[in-house]
Amino acid sequence: MRLEHYFDIGCDRCGRHRSTDFEMGLGNSAKLTRLMGKAEGWRTIRGETVCPICAKQENVSDNTGGCKNG
Repeated sequence: MRLEHYFDIGCDRCGRHRSTDFEMGLGNSAKLTRLMGKAEGWRTIRGETVCPICAKQENVSDNTGGCKNG
């Protein structure tokens, strides 16, 4: 039996995931998934993994309350 590992990125603020909410699929390598995520706008801000939508709000707003999934 062969087990396979897949990698995803999840936003700590709104709960969106790269694989489903952004329809980018799952990566089969942590390094490649991280590189693709950075290119797509995923960021680490103050220790939190943040999706492109929340990262954009972080740059626009002085009040960094995060985004709402809706």
